[in-house]
Amino acid sequence: MKLTFIESQAVILEQKLRELKADTIGLTENGLSYYRFNLGKIKFNNQSNVQILFRILEKANERDPSELCLIDHGAGIGFWGLLARQCGIGNIICHDISDDMIHDCRILSENLGLGFQHYVKGDVNDLKEYCVNRNLVVDGLASRNVIEHVNDLDIFFSFLRALPGESLVMVITTSANIHNPAVHWQHKKIHSFYEHHGVHTDMMKGGLDASLSGRNVRKKIILEHAPQIVEPFISQLVTNTRGLEERRIIQTVNFYLQTGEVPPLQEELSNTMEPYTGTWVERLVPFEKYAEAAARHHFMTESIPGFYNEYYRAPGARMAARFLNKLIRLFPSLHRNFSPFLAMRFIRK
Repeated sequence: MKLTFIESQAVILEQKLRELKADTIGLTENGLSYYRFNLGKIKFNNQSNVQILFRILEKANERDPSELCLIDHGAGIGFWGLLARQCGIGNIICHDISDDMIHDCRILSENLGLGFQHYVKGDVNDLKEYCVNRNLVVDGLASRNVIEHVNDLDIFFSFLRALPGESLVMVITTSANIHNPAVHWQHKKIHSFYEHHGVHTDMMKGGLDASLSGRNVRKKIILEHAPQIVEPFISQLVTNTRGLEERRIIQTVNFYLQTGEVPPLQEELSNTMEPYTGTWVERLVPFEKYAEAAARHHFMTESIPGFYNEYYRAPGARMAARFLNKLIRLFPSLHRNFSPFLAMRFIRK
């Protein structure tokens, strides 16, 4: 499938999405908010989705698109899957951990006449089990801004390795690009905000809940397990358990109770984790670490150039984006250092 064809279908899909009266079709409140948010940057989103689909298909076996089965992993409301269906891909597996998102994927895709064939709610293990139990031969997987939240990369790649099929091509992107100094700095601020200020209760950055800050949550876990601990050891434990899930925080507390020593902080970077779910907050991981984890589960990894949004309303922002995109093209060996996001293609050996 040619890139120009996918791009032309993205234009058609954009028009369909703009014309849809989304507030009348039964989307959840979260889904409608997500729809409006993404519609505001639909050209850049579609450009990203075009590149992901093309990068999968150029490495997939030359088969009729109607025979292919692709996974929209962490689908949200399914914009990538919609593009794939618009391009004639026969089978799309919509996968997300949220009931609302699965519901909204179904509603949105069916209202656009692009209904998906499979809907899977749960984690990557649930996705693997669904595909194995139905003997779905999976050709490709697309994932945007999910891998930076994955608790354990080895577990993640081991489940993906087990998806049925002879070949599997995955394109995974993340905005947490540690190789770009500006993006790295921005994510350190995100981590600090979560640690010290709290969590926004909706995706439009409203409803700040300070009780859910990383430090407050870890302090609660520590004192619920061992209320006899006093300062300064409480603060030391709160600081040194950043990046640990609840089970490991309790193990650390038990070690302190047995030895009187506070173990050192294990996470060298600014990365921090939501302890109850074990979900990383926009985790920064070098490309090499992703490649090493993938290789342990028999995936070959390629680094793909990212790009900046050239559709901003402000002329200065558009000019800056064009300049940076030109740098990425001129210095391909340094593309990770200039790109706003990290893009990777994994091919199962």
